[in-house]
Amino acid sequence: MTTVSPKALQWTAAALVLVAALWIAPPFVLPSRGLDHAWDRLLDAMENRDQDSLRELIAEDYRDGFGQSREEAIALFDQAAGQFVSINIRRLRPVVHVESARLGTTEAIIRVGGHGTPLAQMLVQGSAVIDAPTEFRWRRTGWQPWRWQLTFIDNPAVRNDVRQFRARLERLDRETGGALLR
Repeated sequence: MTTVSPKALQWTAAALVLVAALWIAPPFVLPSRGLDHAWDRLLDAMENRDQDSLRELIAEDYRDGFGQSREEAIALFDQAAGQFVSINIRRLRPVVHVESARLGTTEAIIRVGGHGTPLAQMLVQGSAVIDAPTEFRWRRTGWQPWRWQLTFIDNPAVRNDVRQFRARLERLDRETGGALLR
């Protein structure tokens, strides 16, 4: 009868664990998976109105198709989200593209849902009729596949709507003596 040494059993077990890890791990460490996870975290931060997470996920050099910097975009989102009692953001037909080791793009049709003021309902109704996808551009900021920051958002189909919404918020703020946007 042949006996197997404990050392050989250890090496065999280690090899099996390594093979299993190599088989299971790639989907979790792929940059596209990390980019999709960063996109999930961005939408979660928006739904939870978490400005700290938004600042972490949005690059300092962010500029968007609406002419806003990072701080302006966060402030506008905060003002818009303030119109909601509850808010949810969904992606329809999401697509994730990793263009290089450091750059990626995601796009989807964005639907906003929730309850709140008449301005909130205007946003919900407006998002329901937009069929053009919104483009999100990202930059990977570290060696980890999940470390992505948003550098740009654009949807030419809603540029005018965003400008109108911003103007309406400012007008209402003036009419309420600054109480609306505090």
